[in-house]
Amino acid sequence: MTRETDYLKAQTKELREEGAVASNELSKLKGAGLASRIKFKGDLRVRDENIETQRVVGTGPTAQVDDAANRNRMRFRLRFGAEAQVTDNSKVVFQLASGEGDPRSTNQTFTNIGSGKPVIIDLAYGDWAFTNGGNLSSASRSTRSGAQRTACSSTTTSTRRAARSHSIAACSLAAPMAGGCRRTTTRIPAGNNQDANIFGAQAGVRFPLLGGETRLAVQYYDCGACQYNNPFWQPPTGSQNAFGNTTITQGAGASAIQVLKYDYNVVEVAAEMA
Repeated sequence: MTRETDYLKAQTKELREEGAVASNELSKLKGAGLASRIKFKGDLRVRDENIETQRVVGTGPTAQVDDAANRNRMRFRLRFGAEAQVTDNSKVVFQLASGEGDPRSTNQTFTNIGSGKPVIIDLAYGDWAFTNGGNLSSASRSTRSGAQRTACSSTTTSTRRAARSHSIAACSLAAPMAGGCRRTTTRIPAGNNQDANIFGAQAGVRFPLLGGETRLAVQYYDCGACQYNNPFWQPPTGSQNAFGNTTITQGAGASAIQVLKYDYNVVEVAAEMA
């Protein structure tokens, strides 16, 4: 009886040890699986620019073009982000970047005698591939394409692998552009406090040609609540800048502001051959 008891105790001990080892290995596998679902990425670029400008001196027939003050500046762009594959058909993307939130670029100029430079949330969105060729993205950000990289095609200088067959693609986007902007116009009282937004759609086709890939696309963008609204983005420092868009003055005295004069409905036709 004693021998049988000792044998059973030994067997139980071995089973416990084997169970502990199996549990440990399972935990490692789970951890490895989680780690394999998260990808980190980042890059740093530093460049030196020499900007040479000219100016017009005088008016009329005697006007002459003369050199103006030139500028040399150094700039950098730093980006770091992560992409987590939550399920087989859904992911979450997050990225930080240098800069002050300029929707056109995350470049940051070396300035202010070596002072600290800002970091912004550059990307923050979720993507769900609900069907083959169909994706739904949600985001919460106000710079560069809303808060996620736009799914619409754009012309680039990168070389792509040749398409093996014809394909037709379509995309659409809807994003807030100026959350919290106040429309001060009294011409449309019901329009006060409406946030500017953009809605767009694109349809295109791609096909192989001459050993490369050719893409043709047409797209339409409608800027909602843009007329009589403030220009969409202003640097944290500096004067108001409409970036070439026509503005008119609303208000008077200290309360006068520049607002966009027109509504915007944009149609673009794009072609690219790689």
